[in-house]
Amino acid sequence: MATTPGNAINCTTTGITGFTGTGFTGTPVTAHNIIIGGSTSSTLAQAAPSATSGVPVISQGASADPIFGTAEVAGGGTGDTSFTAYSPICGGTTTTGALQSTTLGASGTVLTSTGTGSLPTFQTISGTFNPSAVIQVADDFLGVTGTNLSLYNWQSSFISGAVTESGHPGIVQLTAAGVTGSASCVCFLTNLTGISNFPPFILGGGAMSVDWYFKINTLSTGTNRYNLVIGLGDTSTAADQVNGAYFKYSDNLNSGSWQIITAKASTRTTSNSNLAAATGWHHANVTVNAAATSIAYSMDGVAINVSPIATNIPIAAVAPIFFLGNVAGTNATTDILIDLFTMTQTLTTPR
Repeated sequence: MATTPGNAINCTTTGITGFTGTGFTGTPVTAHNIIIGGSTSSTLAQAAPSATSGVPVISQGASADPIFGTAEVAGGGTGDTSFTAYSPICGGTTTTGALQSTTLGASGTVLTSTGTGSLPTFQTISGTFNPSAVIQVADDFLGVTGTNLSLYNWQSSFISGAVTESGHPGIVQLTAAGVTGSASCVCFLTNLTGISNFPPFILGGGAMSVDWYFKINTLSTGTNRYNLVIGLGDTSTAADQVNGAYFKYSDNLNSGSWQIITAKASTRTTSNSNLAAATGWHHANVTVNAAATSIAYSMDGVAINVSPIATNIPIAAVAPIFFLGNVAGTNATTDILIDLFTMTQTLTTPR
């Protein structure tokens, strides 16, 4: 072997060697390996390629040899080695966490945010309405006069909406005035011609959300007492439902705070909330999960503290209901007002 100048690399037929300071030493380089600095400044090392084509060399920090591997987000990579075919890619759970792929939805559904902390999901939304998969009902009670009802065949004893407010079109009034034991009720599709008590919905076929927007002008008192029932039910002649899921209020129930109730063939689960009924406009929501194993309640966008309820969930047919029952004294026709009703059910199995 010929003499080489100082600090030069000596190439022989057996490979590249490292310089020890007095001479060259080393082992042959394996085909396709990469050459990296050794554990000391005078030696060289090798890194074997990945068996998978396209895998980059990844730093392992200042005290370890680099390797072929998966590029992390901090290094401009994804932190993943594969993704579900055709699925959308989302950010990780942290700013440097591995990317994630969300589950594909059914044909025609739209990728929709579910809020901070969870992956978006594919959902059927307004503008892509599919009536075979989603039931959407709403009534603003516009044009109601006396017993001339609005969009749907409500069973009702409400009167015309004489009171109007800016931002609340289509207000109607419930009346249970003057007679102890009298009642006013807005019950959806429960008085079809020739058929009484015919609620149309059996829970468990898909997630359901029922919303009532209403105003309490006057609270119940010992002198002029009433029961207020809001949600789902099947009974328009009593303060409690035989089957249903609903809010209930009276001044002598739970010290005037809202109760949330489920009823199954007159067996009920009643939970006392810490939310006192108050005058003003309110939004009551009852949400039934898809399998009808749990029912959640919220008022004005805030979950009720004793929600959800998972017992005595009705299996018989129910309907949206808003019920005012006079208990004592006189209730003025303007004590309770209704502004809007909405309901959405997404069927688990589209028709």
